Amino acid sequence: MALREKPAALMIDVQLGCIALMEREDAKAYLDHLGKTLSDMRGSSIPVHWVTMSTRNQLYEAQSNSTDVRSRTHLDAMDFYQGDKNGPQAEDIKNFDIFNDFMFGNKEKGIPASGPRMNEAIFCKDAFGTFNTSHDESGNPGTMTEFLSTRKEKHGESHLLLMGTTTQVCCLKTATGAKEKGFDATALTDCVAGWTGNDYKSLTWREGGVTPDWHKNEMISGVRNERMGFNAADRSTISQVKFGNAADFITRNNLLPTAQNDFQQKSKP
Repeated sequence: MALREKPAALMIDVQLGCIALMEREDAKAYLDHLGKTLSDMRGSSIPVHWVTMSTRNQLYEAQSNSTDVRSRTHLDAMDFYQGDKNGPQAEDIKNFDIFNDFMFGNKEKGIPASGPRMNEAIFCKDAFGTFNTSHDESGNPGTMTEFLSTRKEKHGESHLLLMGTTTQVCCLKTATGAKEKGFDATALTDCVAGWTGNDYKSLTWREGGVTPDWHKNEMISGVRNERMGFNAADRSTISQVKFGNAADFITRNNLLPTAQNDFQQKSKP
């Protein structure tokens, strides 16, 4: 019995605190693109898992089979909005309206809800890389590594498609970590936003002539940045990371034969 290999998407650190660092038009265009990509992925039965930057490690598994977006209360607790009781509230943070429309939709503007659904898992991490956390709040080791490894074993999710922020840090560290843990990893360079400038205060998707190839080159060169914790293992592994765009993988997934179940047996000669 062999599992049919298939992709799964990781949406990394698409949080209000990151979107607030983008120019408004670029943020709107980026989230529109992510929303369309998520709709196509979900429609093509590509599983989507979410990751947020946090102060803790905690896995929130799917709560039901419902495709409804999780509540604002849930997403606040998972650090998507990052409001600060001692500072600006989420509603006062730059680009809040754009981000909130992306998450919950806006019927008047014709924007569909694209945020995490009840049937999608969310992992809060306290390290740059999704695979670099060692325990969760309860002391359980390797929470997200174990979750994804189980998904790989039971559902054939062996190829991770990486989207989100930031190109040079969290997406890159997750890509090299995925390879080290035995997954195929492709960075979808049309679906990431990266740092521009040296002050780590501005995120860009397409503003100022930035292109998917720019994001690719930033990831390849980013493993030399020891300040962000990249090491010899990352520099060795980056050559195994693939780069592509979401449409290619969505099309490819649609061409796969429909599995009768997650344990579809390969044809015998």
